[in-house]
Amino acid sequence: MKKIAFFLLILSAVFLTGCRKKQPEQPVAQSQKKKIQKPVNMIPYDQRPYIVMAPTAGREVQVTVKALPKAADSVEYLAEYQFGTSLGGNEQFIELADLPASKEFALYSRSAGGKTSYEEDVQGGSLTMMFQGPEEYGLKQDWKYIDNKIKTDTFASKDSKFSMKATEFKNIKYAIIYNSPGLPGPVTGNRVSEVYTLATTGGSAKAPTLTIQMDKPVPGTIFGWDGKAWKEFKTTVDGDKATANVQLMEAYVVVEK
Repeated sequence: MKKIAFFLLILSAVFLTGCRKKQPEQPVAQSQKKKIQKPVNMIPYDQRPYIVMAPTAGREVQVTVKALPKAADSVEYLAEYQFGTSLGGNEQFIELADLPASKEFALYSRSAGGKTSYEEDVQGGSLTMMFQGPEEYGLKQDWKYIDNKIKTDTFASKDSKFSMKATEFKNIKYAIIYNSPGLPGPVTGNRVSEVYTLATTGGSAKAPTLTIQMDKPVPGTIFGWDGKAWKEFKTTVDGDKATANVQLMEAYVVVEK
């Protein structure tokens, strides 16, 4: 009899529990954080800085701000790039109190034990720069990394609009072609192409042949920047392509005079 009473007591407790009103589940809080995307390449061209990207023999990339027409106190940059079938990225901060100002990023990683792992088949990508100062502004341009293992004699930009050929290039190990957002100095005439910088880890070329695709088919002239001034080169034009035998310089542009 005691066993039956105990069983009925348990059954009643289960029944009462099932009859209780189920409390609604509280929704799981969702993160509201979203990636902030700021506009880039909005400021007038003549206010854009002149920037150079250069490779080092130690597998780093140096980003240097050389001219700053529009005032800024500092800049944060994000270098995004492809290596093999993977994507890489590196963020750095540069103070701009004195120019030129630069900061490197590495194309390798080191373990806690000191082992170095190099990123192979680096192809380049884009460089986004956010400038802070009296007025914030952003810029984003392409860059091409050349690891010349196959000893090619022709270097071309990521957008394929800049191509330079020289036999001596076969001896150059690393090079970077960068679409600089601005000019290093005033140039006479109307700019009809991007400004391309070319930096290598050494070597020279006597008279490389340079071809740049212009924005439109006009009688353009190729100019090269030697670090202090522009030099004009005798140019032939075929449609929207300008070609000249040039000297190995820091930057190039096509101008309609």
